Amino acid sequence: MNREKSRANQLTERLVKLITEKRELNSNFYLAISGGSSPLELFKLWRGSYRDIIDWSRVMMFWVDERAVPPQSTESNFGNAKRELLDHIPILHSNVFRIVGENDPYLESLRYSELVKKNCDYISTDRLFDMVILGIGEDGHTASIFPGDKSMFESENLYKNSINPYSLQNRVSMTINAIELSDNVVFYIKGESKREIIDKILKSNTNQDVFKLPASKIVSKVGVTNIYWDL
Repeated sequence: MNREKSRANQLTERLVKLITEKRELNSNFYLAISGGSSPLELFKLWRGSYRDIIDWSRVMMFWVDERAVPPQSTESNFGNAKRELLDHIPILHSNVFRIVGENDPYLESLRYSELVKKNCDYISTDRLFDMVILGIGEDGHTASIFPGDKSMFESENLYKNSINPYSLQNRVSMTINAIELSDNVVFYIKGESKREIIDKILKSNTNQDVFKLPASKIVSKVGVTNIYWDL
């Protein structure tokens, strides 16, 4: 009896297909990944059964957001990705572009915005990443775009300093503008605990709820088929 493939597998197969298409065009693949616990499921696949299937020589890896902590911290999105993925795959060090969490968040958001423009095809195409993988928090936030933070919707910058309203922790985050300039924007989420917030997002009135449920802004733009959810 065949078991249905997990959503993590389905997303990874889509990733492989897109990377292969870019390779056939002799182009690199620009990928931005999120932090949190959900990506750990993807990392297990990428360093495991897909390690030698993904053409890592073509992958240019960036981050959606980062906390204002050094990479040694267990709260560091880059640090967790390094321990759980990067140390186990044949990706070139020069193809990994981390947000430097130990820098001043405001200045780092400016630096990283320029780094992304320089190292993606933005200048010639006005587009950023080939794929952005986002998560959704139980309050409806995505990246580090939290409910009520209108500045992350209105900014023309690609990255901006953000503050977690619950912990008051500083972060650097991709803005709505940067997300909407990217292709293949997808959500990967895991766990039954996300059912209530996903239901709210899918039923939300975007015009009324966009600032209360930041993820609804993206879902309304990219379509619900781009949500990969493993229970």
